[in-house]
Amino acid sequence: MRSILKQLSGKNDQLPIRLPVTEKWRERVGQGLDDGLDLSECVDLIIELTREAPAIIIIDALDECLMKTRLDLLDGLDKIMHDAEHVVKIFVSSRRDSDIRNHFRKTPKLEIAAADNSVDIANFVNSEVDKKIAAGKLLSGQPPDTLVAHIKSTLLERAEGL
Repeated sequence: MRSILKQLSGKNDQLPIRLPVTEKWRERVGQGLDDGLDLSECVDLIIELTREAPAIIIIDALDECLMKTRLDLLDGLDKIMHDAEHVVKIFVSSRRDSDIRNHFRKTPKLEIAAADNSVDIANFVNSEVDKKIAAGKLLSGQPPDTLVAHIKSTLLERAEGL
């Protein structure tokens, strides 16, 4: 959540940090606190920042978060969507873990299965392996056909649709 807050805190590196964040920093310094913000503080600040304008939050690979972190993050996102004055759109990519699917069961979603990407991934893998071989950057540019087929099939298998 801190990463999301950081990204919403300033439009870019050239502009100052937005006022709600600097006020929170001054408050914490005045209290002698120098540790990081907790989840609740981050959520409250994000809600405050979205009072000025809508926001889009993108989270990639949610399934790779630790379970406790994942649940806290999902709860925080729910609070942001519920309490924000402007529209906050949230896009999440994840494998189909049951807790994540259950959490989003009542929300609008667009699911894309790994099988939907299989042709594109196969084309990419074939093209890239062939390019590396032609450039002499893979197995000195002269691997046997059986090895090339094995490399391609292994890459496709381990891609798992990603």
